[in-house]
Amino acid sequence: MQSGGGWAILAPVAWRFELAGDEPDLAWLATQFPNRPVEVHRDDTSYALEADAIDAIGGDDPVEHLAAAEEVLTRINGWAIAVDPSQRRVRLSGKLTGPNGQVHAVAGAGTGEVRLRGHAAGVVVGGVPQALPPGPRIVEAAETDLAIADILTLIGSHPHDFFTLYKVFEIIEHEARADLYRDWTTKAEAGRFTMSANSRAASGMAARHAIGKGTPKASPMTIEEARAYILRLAEQFLRSR
Repeated sequence: MQSGGGWAILAPVAWRFELAGDEPDLAWLATQFPNRPVEVHRDDTSYALEADAIDAIGGDDPVEHLAAAEEVLTRINGWAIAVDPSQRRVRLSGKLTGPNGQVHAVAGAGTGEVRLRGHAAGVVVGGVPQALPPGPRIVEAAETDLAIADILTLIGSHPHDFFTLYKVFEIIEHEARADLYRDWTTKAEAGRFTMSANSRAASGMAARHAIGKGTPKASPMTIEEARAYILRLAEQFLRSR
């Protein structure tokens, strides 16, 4: 487009991916990812995902961009669940819009049950808005930080059983090293978790190992306690990273 004797450069339009899920979960994501590099926003009557990493792929192949969006959304779900364990995973609806404005559609997903949940969208102290949520930066960091990528993926797309939770714990313990037991947990608490995850005597067939000898030396964690424990550690680790 010519303007004022020269040529105005139009910024490219982003790829947009419509999201599906329960309204409370979608609204929560919009508060956690309000800005690029990873953004979830309300678009008319629906919610949509945009991300710099998706646009950076280039080209106009919707299948390639859809695969990238799936990966980004998995990481978004992982962070959102770490922040709020009551959050449920959202998914791509199958509708996406390319930078040329062309709408593409693939097989969609069903609807979830109706739930209500409230969250504060932001905090203002003394008239000064607080820092933006770290979600966009954390998900962006997953592009180059394998530990962050693995934790977000495990939480965002795997069942929260002892097998998955133990993997998350292993990553955090390896990466955090001394910080883990100095700042976020105790060795006694971690010992209760690992015993519960590994010992059939503590957790039955839900444990990682099928053979167990002896009796637990401490009270084991239930799977519900283990989930809350690991999600808390994951949020602390990801924020510190």
